[in-house]
Amino acid sequence: MANTECGVCNRKNSKLLYKAPSFDPPLGNDPAEFELYQCSHCMVAQIHPIPTPDALTKYYSPTYYGTAKAKFNPLIELITRIENKIRASKMLRFMPHHVPNETRVLDIGCGRGNFIKTLAKEGYQCTGVELSSFPEPPAPAQPGQPQFLTGEIESLPLAPGSFDGISIWHVFEHVRKPSHTLKRCHELLKPGGTLMIAVPHFKSFQSRIFRKNWFHLDLPRHLYHFQKGALLSLLSQHGFEILSVDTQGWDQNIFGFIQSAFNSLLFWRPFNEWFQILKKQDPKRGAPGGAPAKARNRLSGLLRYLAYLSASALLLPLALIENVFSVALSRGGSLVVIARKKD
Repeated sequence: MANTECGVCNRKNSKLLYKAPSFDPPLGNDPAEFELYQCSHCMVAQIHPIPTPDALTKYYSPTYYGTAKAKFNPLIELITRIENKIRASKMLRFMPHHVPNETRVLDIGCGRGNFIKTLAKEGYQCTGVELSSFPEPPAPAQPGQPQFLTGEIESLPLAPGSFDGISIWHVFEHVRKPSHTLKRCHELLKPGGTLMIAVPHFKSFQSRIFRKNWFHLDLPRHLYHFQKGALLSLLSQHGFEILSVDTQGWDQNIFGFIQSAFNSLLFWRPFNEWFQILKKQDPKRGAPGGAPAKARNRLSGLLRYLAYLSASALLLPLALIENVFSVALSRGGSLVVIARKKD
């Protein structure tokens, strides 16, 4: 036990679970590991100490977000577009009223804005919010296009009761004050408005099996890790009625299992190497030393890509079986909750 204050319930009764590696390769004097504590009261886990905003800024570099056009290779980009359509359809299904040109949707932590762009194409009025450190300044809103804002959601000049739906998709674990964020969401939603929130599921079988090697720990960017009971309780405390709870997330769950397995089995390789390979890299980057060195570097990268792709194909059946089994027992790797603001 430690005198570590929980950032969710403010109790001081936490225990050290384990130390886990930094998601990205540490640079310079950056820590290689971080401590993860779990509150004995609300069961929320958190990194300790919580990094300062300035310290976290470098972990949200342009390579983290990708460019406006792409972050991953074309196949993964296609999968993310399909997932955005599924996500949009699910959100609209739970909204009591959704009429194009009238319904307003807010996406907190919108990244490149692919989700709200999907909704905007259907005529919905969409607003996306990102950190002020977002590498590409948002373009002015055009007719039929989403509006993009930068800054903390708690301080942005948005009118209370102005949104029919709010999405916080794998972003809630990043925020410094989860209770403040939910309070603000409740304020911004119309009566009966819908909140859709997704986080990595800390009580998933993946989390319990892989522990410090779990891909979705994403330290130090993920400040908090939620179990189902903790998140539902927090939503209820802030005036939300739970409509749906699911632990399915095909893209997050399947890849999370495969990369976590690589982290555990290929412990001598760089942490999360397969994910880093799949991210779209700057084509101008190359090893120093002229054309021959660059050619060798490209060949080495291609061989690593093919090796991981082949190994992923071997792990895929196991990942699918784990996902079906885990989701059936509500222990899947993603926790997706849809809630309604109480009238």
